[in-house]
Amino acid sequence: MKRVHIFSAIKALVLIGVLIASGTSTVYAAVACGDSIMSKTKLESNLDCTEYEGDALVIEADDVTIDLNGYTIISNKSDHAAIVGDGFSRLTIKNGAIYGFQVGVLLFNTSKSEVKRLTLMQQSTDGIAILNSRHVFISDVQASMLPLTDDGETVGVFLFDANDASVERVSTDGSFYGLMSIGGTKNHIKDNNFSSVGHVGIRLLGNTGSVIENNQVVGELPYQCYSAIDVIAPEASTRIQIHNNTLSKCAHGVFVVNNLTDPPAPQSRNISIRDNYISETADGVRLIRLQDSEVIGNHLHFNIAGIVLIEDSLNNRITENSATGNVDWDMFHDESSTPNLWQDNTCVNTQGEDIDCP
Repeated sequence: MKRVHIFSAIKALVLIGVLIASGTSTVYAAVACGDSIMSKTKLESNLDCTEYEGDALVIEADDVTIDLNGYTIISNKSDHAAIVGDGFSRLTIKNGAIYGFQVGVLLFNTSKSEVKRLTLMQQSTDGIAILNSRHVFISDVQASMLPLTDDGETVGVFLFDANDASVERVSTDGSFYGLMSIGGTKNHIKDNNFSSVGHVGIRLLGNTGSVIENNQVVGELPYQCYSAIDVIAPEASTRIQIHNNTLSKCAHGVFVVNNLTDPPAPQSRNISIRDNYISETADGVRLIRLQDSEVIGNHLHFNIAGIVLIEDSLNNRITENSATGNVDWDMFHDESSTPNLWQDNTCVNTQGEDIDCP
């Protein structure tokens, strides 16, 4: 949970930006760096905060919309956010660009809020960070992050204890993580594109009932990207659906691992890996100590290995998968990983010859 400490200093109470209504038209007050925003606000020009030490705009009321109106909030600060809201709901942030902050949009303890139609450039930690929140909808965002530095890892979208969140049509280029979700329930991550991934496209820790579908994750050879999608220990995740994703050029396409501890730690279970297209990875699907899960209808082509189950991966269903042209194994399990149900899978070697699947 070390990432939470990044945000402890990102809070401010500053001057008030006023919305003035006149007749039937709306007149917006000029917005200055450091303003508290308490009503609907629209930029009428770029907001240059390179000389300001603090968060650019701080939301201090419910039912606030910040419309960037096609303009850009600009900074060169690595320890502040462009837009911050803590404890307020029904917020909307939309229609513009953010350049050069630590975090583009940072929302704590919010619900029924939206972040949409933004371009995020050169953030040093997170493009968008949503903490301890419910029903947040993120859509149509493009994020180009700074490269990984000695100070930390860049994340396109960071969710911490976010419930019923939706992340759709987000694209990132070059971030260490495309999306990271720690804790939370019933989050829906779909139709996103994470390219030139530095480490992991989508990482889940301690999620319940989340759906990962129709995403594209592309790393860079030779395997700078560790996993396209992973569900990792030590925090257990359950009832996760990983469906209809296109994954390539990472060491692992889908990687799920449980810790071996004494006493036993809570284990991830009931993971559904279905109908994904996985190519040019070291291991298309790699499962370690995973139980009571399913790998069904996936297409695994031109990897080093297709599907690998090891270290007491038990009581799983591996059915109707197609594995062709993989270098070492199309499908493999070690002696400890039985019983599992292997049924109706297709395996074809690099010479185009049918071979026996497990």
